Amino acid sequence: MFSDKYIEKVIATHSHLCVGLDPILDKYPTYLLQEAAKKYGKTPKGAAYAILTFNKLVIDLIDGKVPAIKPQLAYFEKYGADGLQAFWDTVDYAHEKGLLVIADAKRGDIGTTSEAYAKAFFKGSCDEWMEKSCYVDAVNCKSFLR
Repeated sequence: MFSDKYIEKVIATHSHLCVGLDPILDKYPTYLLQEAAKKYGKTPKGAAYAILTFNKLVIDLIDGKVPAIKPQLAYFEKYGADGLQAFWDTVDYAHEKGLLVIADAKRGDIGTTSEAYAKAFFKGSCDEWMEKSCYVDAVNCKSFLR
């Protein structure tokens, strides 16, 4: 269970903090944006390169100090397929470093749509057309009660 994994990580890191990764390019270091623009132009591919590079820097800095990261999916999704690849590459890199990953996806909808969201994020729920290695440890949801 996620809660058990999280408690183990809290004990190991002596921290209960979760680092949010909200890739807002306007707040990124200039040198990184210039490098991305030089390699790929000001394109979704360039944005994804900057995002992944920055996320790896952050993950390297927090390695062993916190139990989890929480990437905000909307900031990745806005760059299309390249942004989503940066999201999953961030997830893979964090898992390689031993961090838990909580997808800040705020997904909540009717049954079949919620099921599709779950299949998009959780290992073992993938169908034969999906990457089996792509998974997060948890997803936060937002419910709207009326």
